[in-house]
Amino acid sequence: MKRLVAKIFILVMVMLGSITADAANVTANTCLRIEKLSTPTITIGSNKLKQGDTFSAGDKIEWADSKQSMVVRDLSSHALMRYSKRTFEKKGAVKSIHDFLVKVNKGSTRGGNYHIVLDKSDKAALFPEKRIALVVGNQNYMYLAPLKSAQKDAEDIASTLSDLGFDVMELYETDYSELMEGLNKFSGLAKNYDVALFYYAGHGIQEEGVNYLVPVDNMLDRINDLRDCVSCNEVVQKVEDSGCTSKIFYFDACRDRKTTWSRSSLNGLSPMEGAIGTVITFATQSGKVAADGDRDGNSPFAEMLIKNIKEPKLSFSEMADLLVRDTYNATNPHQNPVRVGSLIQDFCFNPLTPSDKKKEDSPYRTPIYRKARELDNEGKYEEAMQMYLKEKNNPWCQVNIGVLYADGHGVAQDYKKAFEWYKKAADQGDEVAMRNIGQLYWVGNGFPKNCDEAMKWFKLAVEKGDVNAMMGIAACYTDPDYKIDYDEYRKWLNKAIDTGNEYAMFVCGEDYFYGIRGAKQNYIKAYEWFSKAAEKNSPEAQHELANMYYWGKGMEKDYEQAYEWYFKSASQGYAKAQNMIGFMYENGLYVDKDENTAMSWYRKAAEQDNEVAQYNLASMYYNGKGVEKDYKQAYEWYFKSASQGYAKAQNMIGFMYEKGLYVGKDENTAISWYRKAAEQGDGSALSSLAVCYLNGRGVEVDCKKAFEYASEAADKGDSLGEYLVGLCYYYGEGVKVDKVKAKEWMEKAAASGNEDAKEFLAEKF
Repeated sequence: MKRLVAKIFILVMVMLGSITADAANVTANTCLRIEKLSTPTITIGSNKLKQGDTFSAGDKIEWADSKQSMVVRDLSSHALMRYSKRTFEKKGAVKSIHDFLVKVNKGSTRGGNYHIVLDKSDKAALFPEKRIALVVGNQNYMYLAPLKSAQKDAEDIASTLSDLGFDVMELYETDYSELMEGLNKFSGLAKNYDVALFYYAGHGIQEEGVNYLVPVDNMLDRINDLRDCVSCNEVVQKVEDSGCTSKIFYFDACRDRKTTWSRSSLNGLSPMEGAIGTVITFATQSGKVAADGDRDGNSPFAEMLIKNIKEPKLSFSEMADLLVRDTYNATNPHQNPVRVGSLIQDFCFNPLTPSDKKKEDSPYRTPIYRKARELDNEGKYEEAMQMYLKEKNNPWCQVNIGVLYADGHGVAQDYKKAFEWYKKAADQGDEVAMRNIGQLYWVGNGFPKNCDEAMKWFKLAVEKGDVNAMMGIAACYTDPDYKIDYDEYRKWLNKAIDTGNEYAMFVCGEDYFYGIRGAKQNYIKAYEWFSKAAEKNSPEAQHELANMYYWGKGMEKDYEQAYEWYFKSASQGYAKAQNMIGFMYENGLYVDKDENTAMSWYRKAAEQDNEVAQYNLASMYYNGKGVEKDYKQAYEWYFKSASQGYAKAQNMIGFMYEKGLYVGKDENTAISWYRKAAEQGDGSALSSLAVCYLNGRGVEVDCKKAFEYASEAADKGDSLGEYLVGLCYYYGEGVKVDKVKAKEWMEKAAASGNEDAKEFLAEKF
């Protein structure tokens, strides 16, 4: 039967002739060409590719950042498809375009194996209501005309809502089951919120007075295919059933022609009504087609929705009226959004708090300052410094100049100059500058540590309204150079917590987890505080919560939950979590084993100077995992880690000098590095020293010292150390012969997997 497209109401309505995505036929070997890139290059299959380059659908993609996206063309069907890091993340452990399409292929994920996560807004505490949103973007349809901007519209709407205090669930390229599971989960969560918002961008259809949302894998060949569509009535009803006070729906879609099997005489959507407290908005009126955005921008409706919900102090009705007017004018005039229903409680998307209003209206928030901050955030530190200096009397610029000097970004690190710039801003009453001065005194950067001065500046900052300075005061009461007073510490910590400060919540969790700073170890309380901070997007707390799941502290081990929380933290750039994501991919813990992906995550963390990740990245090069063996790269990364004092890396530097791997063989230098690691209690380094003393490598033979080092290594569970202790007892090297003990230690070593010990036992015993 010839496929016939249903009566479509869509966000983007520009059809590409007879070309459809036909993604159902994409295999791992399908050749794709990059048509557009949001960045100059992208790493695919370990190669840096640019616009115009080709790759296979099964090649692994290493996204550079959360905003990176690309448009690709299937060279067999000529279909265009858009993908981004964000849409990949929302599908879970997806590595390639083929993986992604398998996830959305009809029936492939039935059974509930979906990656549906509620991302908590870190700004939720600023708003009077509890807010939640479900955002759906369907663009790369398998059998229907592909859309251009549905993904980007959904991404940008989700980001904007998060900035406005909404906890957001995002779904992209959904089949029927995923859309329904997401909707059910959303409905269940919404009962705990005051405002629930649903936004949909994608294809839709109307049949006999009922409007439907179309999953990406639906062919719409026949009327029975409607059973695998989701009715708008069901969407509205499920959210209304939650009991949430205010329900807001945006069906960012429009209508097209009818199908030949349609029995409806209507063009466009049927009228819809909601219960009291429900507002439903369609992107355009019945019988009209909504204008499309291009692949780099938003549709007119989405653009105007984003613009107007961000406007401060607009009531909901004022915002809704402006949305209709602005969309109508932007389409010159063609598209007229339709709204039905009303809210029963006042609601404002962006009611600026007094502190926000103060910052928004501050005379220091000048165009030059904003441009400098933009450059600063992009890592263009030298340019940012020059821009800040153009307004060197602006206290906000002065603070940021000080930060650049303190961090050594764009200039040589200089704490005294940092202090000078902070002081200029503090003299103008800037509370952040006061807190930063307190930090310099407390740590002792640029001049001798002085807790009294630190306390003075922290208190001045608090008086000016700086919440973070409360944490500085709390820290001083745990410092023996000031005085230990855990009651005062707890008082100030609780003050910070009462303001909603997520870092204070994280620190409280740390106290209970480790039993420090006057708290008794209590994993239940640690979990509670880490959870509170993690839900407010504290990357440190998300990492610690993941650790609790990973190691089974106070609970059963749960690698799935561990991965979820590590991933949230890692996505915010937290290096420790990035390292753990790499470790889970390297070892196939919850996710499929993938050494290339492991390398990518290790590198992200290593480039932030995380010493453990540097060691892990070096080991990948050393062992040829996910990459060709490369002793040069291995040495360089081991050295970076070792220079930060990481014992395992110091031991490996010693080993490379002992064996002459990349560097020239140098047993004296090897001994020096082994000692550095051994002094930190590294079992492998202790065993290496034992071997050197037994064989006279870089030192005089000294069997007594060899036995001492081997014993210390064995006590730490090092299998080589256990084997060496067994040898020493058997042959009387540095200790009296004792073949009973020799056998005991050999058996321990063999049980630990030492092959030499197994052979020795077979031969001697």
